[in-house]
Amino acid sequence: MCILSLLSLFGCKGYEDLTVDEFEKMLAEDNTLQLVDVRTAEEYAAGHLPGAINIDWRGNDFLDNAMTLLNKDRATMVYCRSGRRSADAAAILDGLGYKTYNMLGGYLAWTKAGKPTTTSSPETCNKTNTDMTNEMKFCQSCGMPLTEEMLGTNADGSKNEDYCIYCYKDGAFTKECTMDEMIEFCAQFVDEVNKNLPQPITKEEYIAQMKQYFPMLKRWKK
Repeated sequence: MCILSLLSLFGCKGYEDLTVDEFEKMLAEDNTLQLVDVRTAEEYAAGHLPGAINIDWRGNDFLDNAMTLLNKDRATMVYCRSGRRSADAAAILDGLGYKTYNMLGGYLAWTKAGKPTTTSSPETCNKTNTDMTNEMKFCQSCGMPLTEEMLGTNADGSKNEDYCIYCYKDGAFTKECTMDEMIEFCAQFVDEVNKNLPQPITKEEYIAQMKQYFPMLKRWKK
């Protein structure tokens, strides 16, 4: 079942949590790290960690921006105001194949500890020697990883690059449903995929993760 691969990607925590001191130490020791502030543009402009770029976790284009700006060959450090949004973002990035570290306590803990901040413009975080055509793609309806043989079809029989064959065939969606209905459908396979996960998750945990992830997909963007 196609949904199993999606669950395998997002089904368990793979990112690492760091204290502000550990976060600062790691940044100081490795200049290849990608530092990402996942707060809103307004929060970022008011003050952020030096060297951080801004990719708003709540923005509809978070997934597109992350996959465009971030290099999977370099570890990614994320933070938000208090650590909640960045934990969600870290889980998604980890599932996409990025080695990710989340700062516990967020910007509040960082400033409380007297760490340095800035209001300067963001630095550019470009991919290095990365061919964008080789990036993993996902069905923009159910979220499953897309391979050539799993691509849906357009009305003229050509391959559709956005949707899988289970969701899109002959130029139309195979089933009309809401985003929540799609998530519920996917969630029924949790027990099966848990057989292959080191740390099982509940159906409720999966649904909560997907309610963060699905709004980034093309079909469900508002």
